[in-house]
Amino acid sequence: MQPRFFARPTGLAAYQCRTEGRTRVYSYEQVVDAQLTDEEQRVFRRDKAAWQYFESAPPGYRRAVSHWIVAARRPEPRARRLQQLMAACAAGKRP
Repeated sequence: MQPRFFARPTGLAAYQCRTEGRTRVYSYEQVVDAQLTDEEQRVFRRDKAAWQYFESAPPGYRRAVSHWIVAARRPEPRARRLQQLMAACAAGKRP
């Protein structure tokens, strides 16, 4: 059974042309939540203010920002994103 919003011809065509490679690419579509490595968590937890702010944030935000960090393909951008998140959290802001 297809959702109602695909009942129009253009929607049906788009639905039929989808590929597995472009499915579940967004953080809210992931089956398993993105997880920081143990070392990344240790670094993050050392900054008490940043970690406290992050832990108090809504689960959807934590999931999305964790996916943003983990989605980096190389270690340098991943580390830079983690530092950006930590700086923003320490300031009580969202990156």
